Parts: sequence; C-alpha cells; structure tokens
Amino acid sequence: MGRGRHGRTWQSDSGNLFYSLAVSVQKPLRECSQLSFIAAVAARDAIMACANAPIAIQFKWPNDLLCHSKKIGGLLIEHAAQNKTQQLLIIGIGINIMLSPIQTAFPASSIYHETGMSMDRGGLAAMLTEKLMAAIDVWQNSGFDGFRADWLASAWHLGEKITISDQKSADGTPLCGIFLDLAADGALLLQTENGETRSVLSGMVA
Repeated sequence: MGRGRHGRTWQSDSGNLFYSLAVSVQKPLRECSQLSFIAAVAARDAIMACANAPIAIQFKWPNDLLCHSKKIGGLLIEHAAQNKTQQLLIIGIGINIMLSPIQTAFPASSIYHETGMSMDRGGLAAMLTEKLMAAIDVWQNSGFDGFRADWLASAWHLGEKITISDQKSADGTPLCGIFLDLAADGALLLQTENGETRSVLSGMVA
C-alpha cells in the first residue's frame, strides 16, 4: 500500500506506477506547497509524452489527476529536512496505468480503462523524472506563475459550484461555493453563497 494525504492509503495494484523522488530546492518553506501543483503539471506532461494519442487530463484540487472525471493519479509532497538555504522534499506520485481500486470515495479509473493505452512503467518513471527535474529548475529560476496558469487551464470545475466535503460553513453544513482561483500558496479561493471569498488550504472537493 502507498500513502496519501491525511493518512489515507493508496492501493498499489500490480501494473501501476508508484514513484518517489527526493529533491533539494532553494525555496523558503512557505513556497514549497507550490510543488504539488508543479508536480501535477509535470506528471501530466510525462503521461502525454509516453502516450500514443492525446489524453485529456484534468487537475482536481489539491493533488489529483483525472481522466474523464475519474481519478487516475495522486500526489503527496512531504518535507523531510531543511537548512538555512535549502529544503529536502519527497515527491510521491501514484499513477493508475492498468488497474484502479473499487469502492473509493471519489470514482477511480486507469489510463488503460479510459483510453485503451498501456504504458511501460519504466519509461513513464524515467519521463516523470525528466519532467519533474526540468519543472523544478524552472520554478526555482522563474517562479510559480507559469505553472499556476497551466494548472488552472485544466482545473476540474474551475468557475463552477463545488463542495468541500470535509470543511464546514457557518451553519455547520458542508462548505459550498464557486471555485474562483488558485492562490500563490496553493489555497483554493472559494466564493461562498454570501459573496465572501474564502481561502481553503485543505479539504476534499466533491
């Protein structure tokens, strides 16, 4: 089993990709939350580079990859260590290449089931490393803005009403509103029903 956010497990089926990469970055800790979105863009680009036809991949806040509105991948960024100038981070990525779990909270699928394509795990892992290292280099030299725009261009339900199922509104009901934007710290900006813009740092979009 792999590990997801908030102690959740990631079912590690044979034929899928379970990937971890340790990276050292020269960024303050407050900016390291950006890496989850950068890694999502890199993962999409790696999948596309290994595919023999276009695949429509969307990003589900905060850390999922979707195909046809079903989860085919997830990311977890962990902070391992730091010194005065550098952060050591572990990028964990799971991609459902061939198989997907059943009875999940959010519908799951695989690249093969959604597209009919199979991929070589070793080739995808190598491409993922290449895309990640290139993206991290750009991030460190040019910042987050380009990745933020790229992520938003394929964001699931951007501009639509969503529910943050594990966050509560003032009356105790699940938090609902319009998905407006992605903040520089990775927070989801939500316009609530009373017109307030709320910054959501964690939660599950339904």
